[in-house]
Amino acid sequence: EHLGIGHFHRERRWANDAIDAQYGHHYTHAFFTINAAANHSEDERRYMLRRISQEFMFPSQHTPNDADIIQFASGLEAIWDDDDTSLPSKLIISYGINDCEAGVVVVDWKVVESLLRVVESQRKMEVRHVLEFVEGWKK
Repeated sequence: EHLGIGHFHRERRWANDAIDAQYGHHYTHAFFTINAAANHSEDERRYMLRRISQEFMFPSQHTPNDADIIQFASGLEAIWDDDDTSLPSKLIISYGINDCEAGVVVVDWKVVESLLRVVESQRKMEVRHVLEFVEGWKK
């Protein structure tokens, strides 16, 4: 099972949008895991979405009780303790802020593990289905 971090962003809704972000704003992130689907040869390997977290944002470095409207996670590094090599103990996530600054956060692996929810195995999940799956949690 492979861990990743993805993002969603909201498009501009009208020309006079009060937020001046040409390519969208209010970015959120989600952790996800994929693994190879069974019954496929090495040449035809297909990866399926297995687990996903709810959307989240990183706290602003300038206003800790808020978040920046543009955040883009771009790096994910696992850190293992010397005494346990089966799972990482922490994750380091690097991200861009408002397309002009950089940020780094360190997250405990147990926190990430607790956020991940299993995706229904009977349903083939493609990228276009992810938002429907996440939207279902909000109801």
